[in-house]
Amino acid sequence: MERIQVLELLYNSISSAMSQCGFEPEYKEGMKKTGCPAYERSDAVVMDFSGDKGVARFVFSDDRIHLLFAEKDAPRGDDAAFTRDTTYLFVLDEYTERDVKGIATEVNEYMTETFIVKKK
Repeated sequence: MERIQVLELLYNSISSAMSQCGFEPEYKEGMKKTGCPAYERSDAVVMDFSGDKGVARFVFSDDRIHLLFAEKDAPRGDDAAFTRDTTYLFVLDEYTERDVKGIATEVNEYMTETFIVKKK
């Protein structure tokens, strides 16, 4: 499995929850505006979601998927404006689609707990 494939699988499992939390996929200029917004950088594969609450960025480099956050108007060029929030271990040679789904479950729970205000 390639890194881009991992983020595509992750996207398929988290896009609905991300939308419910107020984050929509953010596509780089020139990208098709449907499906997974992941793109390759020289050092990583990156996937952004944005909304009124800010920007959530997934960065897959080495054997880790980092979840970063920034203000909604933050520059997107690199990760300098982002704060690392959570890191998930993912070893390409050892992990499978099932592991991606496990990470997706954690992401969905975290995003829901963090960004959806429970009505009492």
